[in-house]
Amino acid sequence: MGTLHSQPERKPLRITNDDMFDEIRDIKIISEVTGLSFEQVLSVYKLLELRRKNDLYLHNGDAFDEQISGIGSILEKIATQLDRS
Repeated sequence: MGTLHSQPERKPLRITNDDMFDEIRDIKIISEVTGLSFEQVLSVYKLLELRRKNDLYLHNGDAFDEQISGIGSILEKIATQLDRS
């Protein structure tokens, strides 16, 4: 759930050479096990990354909707109080 206050700063992450070597090793292993080429396995990785990116957009949209709903409720209460005045 998203928050309007006290949002912690996002931590930027860095890719290291070890990360790259690990990923290449994993792709080679998957390639050998499945019989797919390195390039085919890499294409599947790209497809999965696109799916992950889309899921992140959806989750961010859900948090935004919750925030806007909360703000809308507050504005309605303020409007009701102003109407009574």
